[in-house]
Amino acid sequence: MEKETALSVEDKAFLIKVVRKAISSKFAGGYSKKEARSSVISEKLNAPCGVFVTLKKHGDLRGCIGNFRSQTPLIDNIYNMALAAAFEDNRFEPVTEDELSDIQIEISVLSELFPVKPDEIEIGKHGLYLTFRHFGGVFLPQVPVEWGWDLQEYLDELCLKAHLPPGTHLHKEAVLEAFTADVFHEE
Repeated sequence: MEKETALSVEDKAFLIKVVRKAISSKFAGGYSKKEARSSVISEKLNAPCGVFVTLKKHGDLRGCIGNFRSQTPLIDNIYNMALAAAFEDNRFEPVTEDELSDIQIEISVLSELFPVKPDEIEIGKHGLYLTFRHFGGVFLPQVPVEWGWDLQEYLDELCLKAHLPPGTHLHKEAVLEAFTADVFHEE
């Protein structure tokens, strides 16, 4: 069952600022998770929620880290994922202080995961999470749109991202789940 997230414009602007301040604090100090938590503007930000923080530099991916099943409040999860995307995404070198002004922030606040069949997937609406044995891969809903993939390409690329051959999502042991996301970015 799909469950949509519902954040206000103010909530979204606040979360973008939290990400920016969290990353900047790694260099300048002065902004802790406790401070972020104490300045929460909406109770929705205290509810546990999955989130991905994506960082881009001049339109190119610079870091992206998140989780689906968080028991921590959204505000804490955002703070943690901001630092992880900037400094712990092993596909990239850590973000440097000199890069900060060139980094664009995108946040995806996730619904709960739900089982999905390939014919139920809507490109641009559903992100996908595939697990098979000890392999797993995820794409946010915006990824197939950005790459111009059709449904088959989306599923094949998901399998490849999970280090599996295309078509593995159809295996009886494979678990294919979907989610929706409230995606917003820095203006």
